[in-house]
Amino acid sequence: MKLIFLAGAKQDLSAAARWYDDRRRGLGDKFLDEVEAALERLKQFPGMGSETFSGYRRCFVRRFPYGLIYRCTGEAIVIVAVSHHRRRPGHWRRRASREDKAD
Repeated sequence: MKLIFLAGAKQDLSAAARWYDDRRRGLGDKFLDEVEAALERLKQFPGMGSETFSGYRRCFVRRFPYGLIYRCTGEAIVIVAVSHHRRRPGHWRRRASREDKAD
């Protein structure tokens, strides 16, 4: 299955990786490795994440307090946000509503 990252999700991912790397060199790369592993799991099992909001799901990233917020279309997995568990809950919903209008 094809993966599509919305621009905001790419920004979330970059910011989180930079934050971890600022804390300890190489930790940002470990974070990105875990995100990649989560994406591979999603490609194999797109329905595995728990539903969070109106057809959107969350897949947890191992070892880090982040989740991938996504939805499945017929041919792709659309990543809407890379969301910290405690920071700004639901911030991605505005992105999701814009994406829904673009469909």
